[in-house]
Amino acid sequence: MKSQAVLRLCYSTLRQNPAICTTYQSRRWISLHEYQSKKILNDNNLNVQRFQVVDNPLDAKRAGEELMKTIAKELVIKAQILAGGRGKGAFDSGLKGGVKLTKDPVECGNIVKQMVKYRLVTKQTPPEGVEVQKVWIENFLQ
Repeated sequence: MKSQAVLRLCYSTLRQNPAICTTYQSRRWISLHEYQSKKILNDNNLNVQRFQVVDNPLDAKRAGEELMKTIAKELVIKAQILAGGRGKGAFDSGLKGGVKLTKDPVECGNIVKQMVKYRLVTKQTPPEGVEVQKVWIENFLQ
């Protein structure tokens, strides 16, 4: 009984004086894809590796060729969804993993063909997965 009275007193005190609450959790309500974050960094003169964002296999092949001509020795292809665990996910196209490495620009197109417009299922997505609209291709850094 005494503990309930103490709890009621604490609760009413905190309701009347919220300033004495010491715990605070900030919420930013920002959801950005990885490529959007990198673009913000790049636009503000911070160094990021070269990348291109594509939404079809032909553009993916072209992006891969362009990146390989410059400095890339290997390419990273990443499905862009707002969820973690992409590397361990699976597509309803049959492709396993939303993060792939390749040294062949033609392979970029083949991989993107199995990603775009297909659903990627990870531990952090709903059971039906999330449809991939864009794919990010960048040079691989070791």
